[in-house]
Amino acid sequence: MNNHLPHIVYLGVLAVFVGLTGCGGESTSDEPGEGAVTVNAVEAHLSAVPQVYRYSGTVQGTRKVHLSTRVTGRIQELSVEIGDRIARGQILARIDGGTLKAQRDQMRAALEENRTELESARIHLDRMSVLFETDSATLKELEDATTRHAGALARQTGLEAKLAEVRDALGYTEIVSPLDGSVVGREMEPGDLSTPGRTILVVEDMARLEVVANVPEGDIHLVDVGDTVRVEVGNDSGTVFNARVAQVNPSGQQASRQFEVTVVLDDTAVDAGVMSGMFARLIMRKGAREAITVPESAIIRRGQLTGLFTIDAGQRLTLRWVRTGRAFDEQIEVTSGLAAGELYVASHEGRLQDRQPVRVNPINL
Repeated sequence: MNNHLPHIVYLGVLAVFVGLTGCGGESTSDEPGEGAVTVNAVEAHLSAVPQVYRYSGTVQGTRKVHLSTRVTGRIQELSVEIGDRIARGQILARIDGGTLKAQRDQMRAALEENRTELESARIHLDRMSVLFETDSATLKELEDATTRHAGALARQTGLEAKLAEVRDALGYTEIVSPLDGSVVGREMEPGDLSTPGRTILVVEDMARLEVVANVPEGDIHLVDVGDTVRVEVGNDSGTVFNARVAQVNPSGQQASRQFEVTVVLDDTAVDAGVMSGMFARLIMRKGAREAITVPESAIIRRGQLTGLFTIDAGQRLTLRWVRTGRAFDEQIEVTSGLAAGELYVASHEGRLQDRQPVRVNPINL
């Protein structure tokens, strides 16, 4: 009998342990216990949000001019550098006009010589006309005098036209700024040979700035001249300005099927340090669509992950990772991970944990 006593004691202890475990299982009820915290909860639902369209673009001045010349010659002087401020009418460069000046002097001398000939031909014609009236000169002499005068007059007109042409060409030996702005490009240097149409300098008026963006063919019907839009400048999207649609190019690019849209920024852009060439994003709101949105206070961010707490039927929390979209005022769109009808934590006090019991305080947003 003594040999079986240890086994009997062991079985008794085991029975007591199982009994205690069974009694403890009653505390696993889904009802929130003393450790539950109160949270403000909202039932996810679809609501109307603005339909937002975004298009990439580039900031530039409202006027940009490529300066070139209509004459051939070597650049004698180039007095500005990239970044220099310039004024309208300021001489920026000079081109060697020695050949043109020689042609001008020749035309002037030829004109002076022809003026003498023209005056002589006029006097001779007047004399022949008087003599012809008194039958002292023949018709042939009168015709010769008339022809001489007409030739001198024609030569005078031709020489004056050539002189004006040379003077006009000499005007292109000085490159003059057509605007108040800055030098943004310098494509030739002193000593280079300039030719007609070849860019020497690029100047830009940056007193007013605009953004040129490309809009896909499927969206171009949404854009109208005069529309008010928003523009984010910089990759961090931290600077936003008001803008007005100034131009919609009716001819799209055949390769990309996109249309060029130009919007003019408000005057605060220049004061804020926006510069030509910066990246910009045109933001346009047209119409509305349905989406699930949650307050910013509901969002939990851990590293690169974004989530929120949902509440199951047993009033316990579940940390749900979601994908978010655009922000609308203090609401954030949830594009996946949360369905309409699900209960989520909108706000709370203290730190929450996954599977933590809660007391639900329902609120409406």
